[in-house]
Amino acid sequence: MSDVIPAAPYDPNGLHPRFRVAIKCLMDGLASATPRPYSAREGFRSMERQESLWAQGRTAPGSIVTNCDGLTRKSMHQGLGWFGTGLAADIYPEHVTPEELANPDAECWIILRDAALSVAYVGPSGGKTTLRALKPGWLFTRTKLDGRTVRNPDAPHIEAGDALRGMVKRDLFPVSRDGQTLLRSPCPTCGATTDLEEEPAK
Repeated sequence: MSDVIPAAPYDPNGLHPRFRVAIKCLMDGLASATPRPYSAREGFRSMERQESLWAQGRTAPGSIVTNCDGLTRKSMHQGLGWFGTGLAADIYPEHVTPEELANPDAECWIILRDAALSVAYVGPSGGKTTLRALKPGWLFTRTKLDGRTVRNPDAPHIEAGDALRGMVKRDLFPVSRDGQTLLRSPCPTCGATTDLEEEPAK
């Protein structure tokens, strides 16, 4: 995040409950993986904040920091559009250096990437498969005008993975498979689940 618009104060309550659990698992994993502390600096964003970040480097001073304008293309930080539904957070190591910020392959970001990829949910096959809960920004790519796909990493960024986003959608629109509602899936690393009450789908 550029210094032109400081990072918003991090409030875990701004995150969707399922994503909040996944981020806690991530932070616990980081604490076990390295003595260097990590912390979250930004979680949920309002549309107004996302619009101000979009303007930076375009119609406002500073460098471009996002490709999401907050309206026609929303950031995962905005979640479902209201506080308590954020699906992204920015995670930084303590005393991060300018050199580390400029290098997505710095050791601190590799540690963050690996810890994020280790947070998974037990799949609906009864534990035979695991589904990644988080997608690290280190993996981001973009398609150039000539059709080539190139890396476009946003190393501090962590967002909900496809599996977790699927659960969030099923929370809003419950579905059942063979009469069984597939909503709660604990993290196999720590066993954590969300505090959401799950009723059989009607």
